[in-house]
Amino acid sequence: MKFNNISFGKKIAILLTAPILGLLLVSLSTIYTNVQTFKEMSELAQLTKLSTVYSELVHELQKERGATAGYLGSKGTKFVSKLPEQRKLTDGKIKKRNTFLTNNTFAQTQITALNLQLKEKLSQLSTIRQQVDQQSIKAAKAIGFYTDLNKHITSIRAHS
Repeated sequence: MKFNNISFGKKIAILLTAPILGLLLVSLSTIYTNVQTFKEMSELAQLTKLSTVYSELVHELQKERGATAGYLGSKGTKFVSKLPEQRKLTDGKIKKRNTFLTNNTFAQTQITALNLQLKEKLSQLSTIRQQVDQQSIKAAKAIGFYTDLNKHITSIRAHS
């Protein structure tokens, strides 16, 4: 069968097939790229929110660390009312963190691992607080705990 023997309509169809296939491939490639960009932007938005949650938590923990240092340094005579108030603020940010992590999952295994490590460290907070209240912990150890905790949180923020 020669090209001359094909009807005019079929010739047009044959000539249009290559450009249409090319356009289809370019369109599919563009759609794939846009979907990938959307996924990356969604992850970035989620990590930005995580960073904000952790910034707020670090801020309250820093204030609690300062109140703890003042309380222990004064042997319990100063920051008596400030320390429990600050702990409530810190607990509010911990609750916000827990709620955020319950409602969000992270594809990055490093972020997930750091969050689990932080959960373990935060579980020690009540013991440290109890020791502070009883003044059975040295100020340097209590302050070191808060410093280490905040360092861990900022390492999560650095990875996000």
